[in-house]
Amino acid sequence: MTWDVSNDLQFEGGAYATWIDNGDVSRKVDPRIGVAWAPIENHWLRAYYRQDTQMPTNYTLSPISTVGLAPLDLSLFIGGQTETAAVRWDAEWSERFFTAVEYQHQTFDGVAMEIPGLLGYFDTITGKIDRFSISANYWIGGGLGAFGTMSWNDSEDTTPVTGGDFGVPLIPDYVGQVGFTYVSEARWKATVAQTFVGPRVGAKIGAEIDDYNTTDIAFGWKSDSGHLEAGLQLLNAFDNDFEVAYGIPGPGRTILGTIRAKF
Repeated sequence: MTWDVSNDLQFEGGAYATWIDNGDVSRKVDPRIGVAWAPIENHWLRAYYRQDTQMPTNYTLSPISTVGLAPLDLSLFIGGQTETAAVRWDAEWSERFFTAVEYQHQTFDGVAMEIPGLLGYFDTITGKIDRFSISANYWIGGGLGAFGTMSWNDSEDTTPVTGGDFGVPLIPDYVGQVGFTYVSEARWKATVAQTFVGPRVGAKIGAEIDDYNTTDIAFGWKSDSGHLEAGLQLLNAFDNDFEVAYGIPGPGRTILGTIRAKF
């Protein structure tokens, strides 16, 4: 349910019932509540609290966001739950410069963190993640724009017996990206971005894997009707070495092409 008090104030709330029968019947009700307020023109403050239960399928007719915001997406076992509280400030300082600042606190129970490249899961079941992020976009002129974003994570594995002093596996200390995007009137777009990923827990014993950075280049095109899209990506352009988990190398230089048709 959404209640528009005025053009500057909006409330949103709801409750979503979940019924899972996989041998053991589980019934859960997930509450959601949020508020969006514009104290001054072109500035929005938004906040929400929500609980989410993992269904056997991710397809749903229910809203996936609350006041336009969505929680960090974690891989959960069926019936696993997350609880998330977040605040965000979006600001349009001029027609060329935009910023956003967000803080998110999330606790989870029932995470299914698969170890990349191996047939197995981390022992982490419960934990918490605090994330603070800032982002900015600047329209340089014409079709050229610059962007940047930075997120810092403080996580803790609270699983009984196996948890304690370690962070949540595969959640990096920080993630950042800076780059440029050019959009042509002929409906093609080019992006060059540098991504930075901080150190993170990469093994069940709590071993930490090093930080890394990659350069990615992407080209995209869309037909005049919008029914046909094509894209070409060059990922990890300089073939940097890094690990996605302890002892598991990440992909090297990769070329990815896509074609999508809408009917």
